[in-house]
Amino acid sequence: ADLCTPQAWLDFMGTTKNGQTPFDIWFHVDNRPTTINGTSLHPLVFKSFQCNEAPSNTTQTCSCQDCAASCSPVPPPKLP
Repeated sequence: ADLCTPQAWLDFMGTTKNGQTPFDIWFHVDNRPTTINGTSLHPLVFKSFQCNEAPSNTTQTCSCQDCAASCSPVPPPKLP
């Protein structure tokens, strides 16, 4: 998981070596604001949530069907 980074994903998606991309694309990932041709660009600051976490008090978690972490524990079988 340490090697799974946004830059690594974009590097893979932007190379013709993956067999899907028709030309190389060089992405630059940075966490600092920058200005390009007079346009200010700011990194997206967005909190993500686990599938068993509700993003707010007015929303729900994902269902058990879509998220194993949302499922209740399976009760042990009843012995005869």
